[in-house]
Amino acid sequence: NQSTEQLETTQSQLVQSEARAKSAQQSVEHLTASSRQRGGATIRPNQNLKLIALSADEGTIERDGNVIRIQMPAENIFNPQTAQIREGKISILNGLGKKLAEAYPDQRIGLEGHANSNQSTQGVWRNGHHLSSAQAMAIYEFFLTRSIFRSDQMFIVGRGANHPVYSSATETGRLGNDRVEIVIYPDAVR
Repeated sequence: NQSTEQLETTQSQLVQSEARAKSAQQSVEHLTASSRQRGGATIRPNQNLKLIALSADEGTIERDGNVIRIQMPAENIFNPQTAQIREGKISILNGLGKKLAEAYPDQRIGLEGHANSNQSTQGVWRNGHHLSSAQAMAIYEFFLTRSIFRSDQMFIVGRGANHPVYSSATETGRLGNDRVEIVIYPDAVR
């Protein structure tokens, strides 16, 4: 009797699972048909932008959906708690800019400043958001004054601590969150 009851319970569960699978399949078919009725357009990340090789001094590069992100720790570019580019980093930043301009001559370029959530408010900066905006603007001015990118091609964003990539609970995480990102977009500006 016990085996019969277990068999009946298992068969009932199997029927329920099959019904859920059939319902899920019908939902997929419905969504696919709906997509076709609207023109069948499928949105996929633009993979036409090629990744270029960077040295460790220049930062890290990765594909993020349809954009390319170059991450540079703020401590490697700027004097502490400032938007002043370190003297020894000017040639590295200049070389990076030329490499990017050659690989992505007409792409829209976003310059994003980031700070950690524990950002000190020493000096002239009211908070990390102001510092991250100033650092993004410093990179913008650097590229503009050296004619690496055009003003209509670039824009800046000060993100403050809104988009951390690491936990700010550790010193390493805080340093990783203090960064500038150069974001290469697939749309061209002509």
